[in-house]
Amino acid sequence: MESDAVVYPRWVWCLVLVVLASLIAEPGILRAKAEGDCVQCRSNMKNIGTALEMYSTDNSGCYPIALRQVVPTYLQEIPTCPSAGRDTYSAGYASFSKPDEYTVVCRGENHPTLGLGPNYPRYGSPMRCGISM
Repeated sequence: MESDAVVYPRWVWCLVLVVLASLIAEPGILRAKAEGDCVQCRSNMKNIGTALEMYSTDNSGCYPIALRQVVPTYLQEIPTCPSAGRDTYSAGYASFSKPDEYTVVCRGENHPTLGLGPNYPRYGSPMRCGISM
């Protein structure tokens, strides 16, 4: 009795295994990239916070009304959120007086893979309570 079974070359099986391994690993890789982007976003906000503190020191303890006021003296340029690919911080900046404080958020829904809602992460002046850093 003759068998009609198809015999595939070894490279076909290797290709199938590589594709399956990629499909299994992809969610972890995407999450790791999203976590890296969020870490960079938080680092950007920390750098903005440092620039705002230097501005405040030079301006009688007052923070600027607009974030662009720290460029280029205290910050070369406003950074871009790596997830959004654009400046999300200028629109998410707010300053307050009496007492002088500020808040910076990554404006929009830029980190949904990590379960962060809109306008997260957040960063605020050292005196401001309840800010997620």
